[in-house]
Amino acid sequence: MAGRGSSLPAIILTLAASSFVMAFFCWLSPREADDIIYAAGLSMPSLTSAGQPVSATAPPSSLADLLRLQWQEYLQWNGRFIGQFLARCLLLAPDWLHAVLTPLVHTALLFFSLLLLWGKRWRKKLVPWQIILLGGLLWFMLPAFGSAFFWRTGTANYGYTLLLAVLFLLPYRFWLDGSLSRLPGEAAFLLAGLLAGWSNESLGMLLILLALGACVVQKKAGRHLPLWAVAGLAGAVAGWLALIAAPGNLARAAALGSGLVPLASWKAFHSFLIFWSTQQLELLPLYLLDLGALVCLYRRRELSRDIWLPALLLFLMGHACIGAFVLSPSRADRAMTAGYFWLVLSTCALLFRLSVPRLFGYAARSLFLLLLVFSLWQQAQVFRQAAPLIAAKQAAARNGTLDVRHMDYPGSDKYFYPSYHTRDAILMGPTQEWSRLVPWQDARPLPGMPDIRAFATSHMLYLDGLDDRPLHLACHTHEQTISSMLREVMLHLTPPPAAPRGANALNPWFKPAVTRGKDGKALVHLRGLRRLEDIAYIGREDAGGQVVWQRLDWPSATSSRP
Repeated sequence: MAGRGSSLPAIILTLAASSFVMAFFCWLSPREADDIIYAAGLSMPSLTSAGQPVSATAPPSSLADLLRLQWQEYLQWNGRFIGQFLARCLLLAPDWLHAVLTPLVHTALLFFSLLLLWGKRWRKKLVPWQIILLGGLLWFMLPAFGSAFFWRTGTANYGYTLLLAVLFLLPYRFWLDGSLSRLPGEAAFLLAGLLAGWSNESLGMLLILLALGACVVQKKAGRHLPLWAVAGLAGAVAGWLALIAAPGNLARAAALGSGLVPLASWKAFHSFLIFWSTQQLELLPLYLLDLGALVCLYRRRELSRDIWLPALLLFLMGHACIGAFVLSPSRADRAMTAGYFWLVLSTCALLFRLSVPRLFGYAARSLFLLLLVFSLWQQAQVFRQAAPLIAAKQAAARNGTLDVRHMDYPGSDKYFYPSYHTRDAILMGPTQEWSRLVPWQDARPLPGMPDIRAFATSHMLYLDGLDDRPLHLACHTHEQTISSMLREVMLHLTPPPAAPRGANALNPWFKPAVTRGKDGKALVHLRGLRRLEDIAYIGREDAGGQVVWQRLDWPSATSSRP
């Protein structure tokens, strides 16, 4: 029995509904970018150092082939052996398996996360509404939900491995509750720890610290340390070391080195501070919910240790995952999945304990459900609109007429392509020849800069006529983020400076970007860019290195895109 008026069938029905919704989106998510590479039996990088495509081998036909390919990638490109191996398995399967298995993984993640939160009391505490609230907040808050759960390569690396992490922590949670001590199968726990620790960079060390903390707490309480707990911890340490020490990590950094900043530098730390502050801004809705819940619980004198301690621990877990990126030269939105997940669960740990008047509770739940259903419906339309675009792109690739207009996908954080446009464009041919995909005959000169021509698709800008000096851009963007909303507010409240100077002078009003030409051309990935007229300012560095901005006055009667 679920307790508190909730039957087990009601919980199962709620989980089934979540799976059906996820299955719809997974079914409409085609294979793209890395999916195609791995399914063809290739390993990253798929281009040689000379920029030539690696010849495809026959797709792997056995477990031995899969392990060989993944070991090759482990040595040459990526230390995430477990996630990448799961991705290869998923990509070799029929397309329908993704629409069946991934929703089950997502549903299992919701259920076992709530078990992790409640521990041995879950039968009395778990109700269907908690599943809806957790799933809905993850839908709204994850910065790249589509990359983590709809994109095949991404979901194996970030969704599946997150479930492995939760499952690894569950025995320790019940052990701390006193409901679990002796368990057989130490070798199985060693393997579970290895898989979880080898998952991804932001999770491995966190799992080690949590398992170690559980062991320390139990030891200080005078309890015996069972062999399974030590085996799980040892496995997590081994997995994390295998992840961090992978030869492919250095090879990957060297291959991408032209765009990376040395980690031991002020520039790298400054970049991390900007990244960190941006994440805090996007997390503001969760913080407001946390604050409201804490105030209500405190005023009712219900803020006990068993309420605030789990919430605080989950809060610190989330920020530990995000803070781990101080050691990372790249910070893709999809890599934030684990950090945001723990922070959402922390908020739920407080919201679940609130006792509110019945009428207010019904109103709040109805409003949340209305917003969730509206968002699901809206994103469903985006996925349906994208289907013919994908079909047209595949047809163009077959008949040799492919260009970047076939990558003009809808803009949505649930539809994962916005974060992969640059990679998509480059992978269509040798890196030296990506510009052949751009219809330069349709490019337009920038106002006041006739030597520079530009062409835009959704989230991408292609430039011609550049020199090797840095070119700074300040652009309007159309995103469903707190940062974008605040920029719109700033534009309505106060105008930008008349003569802005400095690289960051326009950041409160516009989203910045910087690029430089190679052979006179450049491509820029800027999420939220829709058309050329979104470019508001162009900046050039003077002799002293200070950026001097020039406003672009676009003709009001014309538009590069509808």
